[in-house]
This record gives sequence, C-alpha cells and structure tokens, in this order.
Amino acid sequence: MDTVGDPLVFAIEWEVTWRQDRQFHGHVCFWVHSVPLGDCDEDVLLSATTAYLRAFLSHGSERHIPAREGKSKEELYAFIHDSVYAPIDDDDRRHLALTSYVEPRDLEDWGLHQFLRETFHLNDIGGRAFSRLGPILVNEDSQQVQRLIWHDNTLHEALLPNHAFDEVSQQYLERCARDLGQ
Repeated sequence: MDTVGDPLVFAIEWEVTWRQDRQFHGHVCFWVHSVPLGDCDEDVLLSATTAYLRAFLSHGSERHIPAREGKSKEELYAFIHDSVYAPIDDDDRRHLALTSYVEPRDLEDWGLHQFLRETFHLNDIGGRAFSRLGPILVNEDSQQVQRLIWHDNTLHEALLPNHAFDEVSQQYLERCARDLGQ
C-alpha cells in the first residue's frame, strides 16, 4: 500500500491490484486521526477515483457556506448530505429531523443539490469504498479548519487543519500521475 499525508491527521492510502490499458483497479482508504475511513478492502476503479478527486478539488474555493459556519455537525450534514439523498417521503421521523435543519423549499431545489454534490460530497471519489458513509467536507473559514463529517450509524466529525484534505489529495494525484500515468 502507498500512502501520502500523515495518518495521525489525514492521509490517503491506496494499492493498485490490476491494470487494464489506462484503467487501474485497487483499493483506496482515507485515514483520519489514525482511523481508517472507508472500506479499505473494497475494489474500486482508481482511475475514476483520480478523476472524481480532481473535479472535487476544483471546487475548493466554493467549499464553505458562510450562513452555516459554526453550526452543529448535525445541521451541516442534514443540509449538505441529507437534503440531497433523503427522499422527502422517506420515513416521518427522518423527514421531521431533516426539516428542523433544512427549509422545505431547499429539499426540492435541484440546482442547489447539484452544487452541494459537486462541492461537498466525497461519495464518488472512493466509489463503494465510501458511499455507505456519505462523507462530506466543509471549509470552516472562520476557524481555519476543514470539517470532515460522515455517518456509519453514528454521525462523526473530524477537524482537519485548513487545506489539509486538499494538500494531501493533490499529493495523491501527483503520485498517481507520476506512477500510473493518471
């Protein structure tokens, strides 16, 4: 396994298991405060991972919501993740919790949903390795941190130093370009 970053803070670990033409398959995992985030054993298309990550990083300057700075992880996750993925008629308790944080008009604002997915959602970057966790990344400019929030039956949050995710991700992309031609 190759690693960039510091697993005690934030790191990306990956392994290429096989290659077919310009398509690379393997495993990818984030390390957040010494804890693996994602299914490190899940086979993913690493060439797609690099493409999605490159696109995600292009939205770095937009990855903050001034009106939501300082809000709880529950409120941020409801607005950024659940408003996009939770069906309106899901179950009444979940809908009630969601609408306590999100305006009903925002639940059907498809332009807003597209912006939120492109700018904050990390699901596509790791494919199935991350999709069950629904991770999001938010820049909290007033605190000079990045808030990484995910859900695995419990809502978790890790505070990363400002731009740590972006810097480590850029190192990962540079290594992939050098070693894999991606």
